[in-house]
Amino acid sequence: MIKSEVVKSMGEVRSLKLTDLGMVYGLAKKGGLVDPVFARVHRLSPVGIAMFSLLPGVKGGSYTFVSRSKDSGGVVQVRKRWDGYNADLTFLAPYVEEDDRERWLLLLNGAAEELKEQGTIKLYARVPSDGLEKEVFLNAGFQMYAEETLMEMPPRYDLPELIEQPLGIYLGCNRTHLRRLYSRVTPPMVQRWESSLEQYDPPGWDCFRGHVVMWFGSDGNPLGAVYVEQGVRGALLQGLLIEPPPDGSREFLIKAISMLWNRMTPCFALVRSYQPGLRSLLLEIGFEEKARFTAAVRNIALPAMVKSAVTQRAEAGNGVVAGLTPSRMEANIQNKR
Repeated sequence: MIKSEVVKSMGEVRSLKLTDLGMVYGLAKKGGLVDPVFARVHRLSPVGIAMFSLLPGVKGGSYTFVSRSKDSGGVVQVRKRWDGYNADLTFLAPYVEEDDRERWLLLLNGAAEELKEQGTIKLYARVPSDGLEKEVFLNAGFQMYAEETLMEMPPRYDLPELIEQPLGIYLGCNRTHLRRLYSRVTPPMVQRWESSLEQYDPPGWDCFRGHVVMWFGSDGNPLGAVYVEQGVRGALLQGLLIEPPPDGSREFLIKAISMLWNRMTPCFALVRSYQPGLRSLLLEIGFEEKARFTAAVRNIALPAMVKSAVTQRAEAGNGVVAGLTPSRMEANIQNKR
């Protein structure tokens, strides 16, 4: 089937309606591209996210977009990050086949246009490291910027005993030192793709919740930090550690994990290819590698364009962006100027 015929058969991409829930259920049952981290940590299924997408002001940043016609249909789901300007793709269906890759292109491009109206600057996704999926995302305007490995520690796992108590460990988040550590550990190209209007925390971290343990050297400079987000299905650990790891790194990680992980659910760790020391230490502690994928991002709009568009929506009193009312979003934009 040629491109024009595929696009015509799929229909236009639009926001979810109540009558689309049956289609979403059917597509989710058959399977699709699922964010491997989100699926392991959170309980919400594609159908659950779709139901939240229908509740203005309650959706919490969840969006579901669909395309459907008489004979076919597709769905793409995203969740806004807490900063309100970036989003993560969590589900995409039907699963792409060799002869209908245009289906995904239509869904991804259509979702990007819809998200632009919601004040989104960048759309992130986790894509299989090779194969047709990666090719389709590249054709849809995504940039591949980091290789990631997902690791897992089973619930109630007995952490290794500490050889000695680590010094310089603090429960809490110092944003200035955390950003300094992130800049030191993360390659400049990755920092470029992960830059945001919000510069307080590293991408994916949330100091506001306080689930952070930091490690400082005797000179006061940050050596490492661990953040754990507790979900219903599991906990997600992210770490920043000087490479190569300094002496005491193993003890720091064990202590930090024991302070933040409730041990009732699996603990997943997300490690990137430029963090070989952190990966080796986590394997030594007891984590096992479960999946590998590529972090991808697509620029949807320039920050200035999004600010202007969202401000106009706020002044008109229309729309809800990432769970914020127009008045709160407008105030948020004003504070960032």
